[in-house]
Amino acid sequence: LHIARARLLSTALRGTSLVAKLIVFLALARFFGSEDVGRFGLISATVAYGTFIAGMEFYNFALREAAGSVGAKQSDAVMNYVFFVLIVQMTLVGMVVILWSIGFISFELLFLTLAIAVMEQWAQEGYRALIALSKPVFASVTLFFRQGSWVFFVIAGLIWWPEMRTLDFVLYAWLTGVSAAALVAGIV
Repeated sequence: LHIARARLLSTALRGTSLVAKLIVFLALARFFGSEDVGRFGLISATVAYGTFIAGMEFYNFALREAAGSVGAKQSDAVMNYVFFVLIVQMTLVGMVVILWSIGFISFELLFLTLAIAVMEQWAQEGYRALIALSKPVFASVTLFFRQGSWVFFVIAGLIWWPEMRTLDFVLYAWLTGVSAAALVAGIV
């Protein structure tokens, strides 16, 4: 019975997270102009591709090693992977800052986008680690914070507080959600 409830909770959290990504775009289309919706789409794509590039699919090997180990070897495998992701992220952030400094990338929203991308990566890697370490309910909670919880806060803000209808509000809510997800995964 306990396992059935855990699976049901996990499935509900995952489903809600998937639906939330669609809902946020619909809400933005309702309350924002096409320019802000387009910016949000570009930022979302940038974060998604940045996360993919930073992960470099290396997690398959690192997390397989962690899942197949116990005790200190498992901790070493996880810490080695954390160190690898940190180096890749610092390299990518450095490259983005260089591109900005030579005028290739606009300064507007640059640092907020970078912060979201970095925290999105940590939240995603935490989610993957929790799956590999056989903690699916905590993984689903992490996914919900990463993709779902902040969306409902944004929608409430857009509906009830017109002064919150800014792209900054949406991006700060996203940053808060992914930061909470990374924190949950890190604690677990």
